Amino acid sequence: MQRIKAFSDKLAIPASSIRYYEKKGLLETKRTENKYRVYDGEDEQRLKLILVMKYSGFSIKEIKELLSFSNTPDEEDCIKRTNDLLLTKREELLVKIANYQKIIDLLDLMRPLAIAEVTEETTKTLNDLVNLIFDNNLEEE
Repeated sequence: MQRIKAFSDKLAIPASSIRYYEKKGLLETKRTENKYRVYDGEDEQRLKLILVMKYSGFSIKEIKELLSFSNTPDEEDCIKRTNDLLLTKREELLVKIANYQKIIDLLDLMRPLAIAEVTEETTKTLNDLVNLIFDNNLEEE
């Protein structure tokens, strides 16, 4: 069992974030007799899952919903909603990956322009590339 300071240091997140996740119902608070928060290996795994989902773009509401589904895994409605949520998030991430790849491609195309003499033509080429990426991809988000 670890107190909140050691736990937050180990996972490299502020203690305030841990308290926030507890307040939102994502983590259960366990306390010692003297009211100190304590965490075990199960809490660590749950918090790592929360952090991975948050990094992946899940909202707090979605994370809470997914975590609550694990409490009732056999209910057909929960299975369907979990699957739908995961598939939706997967598709959103695939779109972002494709957009990031196009931005990387844009940066590669911009590099020669960055060292070229600034002319009306290079400026137009750069603007055309930016507009292409924006118009075809970023406005979808």
